[in-house]
Amino acid sequence: MMKNEIKTTCSYCGVGCGIIVKKDINNKVFVAGDKDHPVNKGMLCSKGMNLHYVANDTSDRILYPEMRWSRSHPRERVSWDTALTWSRCCCFLCFRTKFNGRILYRK
Repeated sequence: MMKNEIKTTCSYCGVGCGIIVKKDINNKVFVAGDKDHPVNKGMLCSKGMNLHYVANDTSDRILYPEMRWSRSHPRERVSWDTALTWSRCCCFLCFRTKFNGRILYRK
């Protein structure tokens, strides 16, 4: 049983083929050509037909944030709130150091 269906564009090349992405209740992704799309009229090339393999393969994908507190420490899993707070602080300190404490406003 399919959970939801989204019409979108294939990301492999610049042709812009229309695809229909479906997700089942186990979060597996399925891809089909969009018959109503004017570019490909439901047909997909070999790359587009195999797009679901790339989306379903999580073996080399980052699924949660990891940080290390210094270069000598190993990476460890942290919450999203910790990672986002830490990155905001680092960006703020970087800008503050670079611009001698001046606050810059963009018009």
